[in-house]
Amino acid sequence: KENRLVESSMDGFWTWEHSELLAPYRDRFFEDAPAIIKERERNYHQRFFCSIAPKMADPTLLDKYEKLKKNIPEDNITIRNRIEETIDGITKRIAAVKLSEEYYAK
Repeated sequence: KENRLVESSMDGFWTWEHSELLAPYRDRFFEDAPAIIKERERNYHQRFFCSIAPKMADPTLLDKYEKLKKNIPEDNITIRNRIEETIDGITKRIAAVKLSEEYYAK
């Protein structure tokens, strides 16, 4: 029961409309993620990563994810792959925002 409450809270954490309000939690995610990944069971930290990881089109996140990946053990392939997928998704969102800005600037 407690896990379902925590999971529901995680699922509703990031909303695009409140990205500025939630900005302080971006750094907090990167501070806390290594310990959570190390200390919690895989199902929990995979859910944590999928739900709580910031994924907005913010170029500063790319470096933070690269640093995070360096702190993840090589044998934790699932999280390392999720980090790669997140980096790829952020890179694509940044490119889409740039294209949109260029299009509407004309």
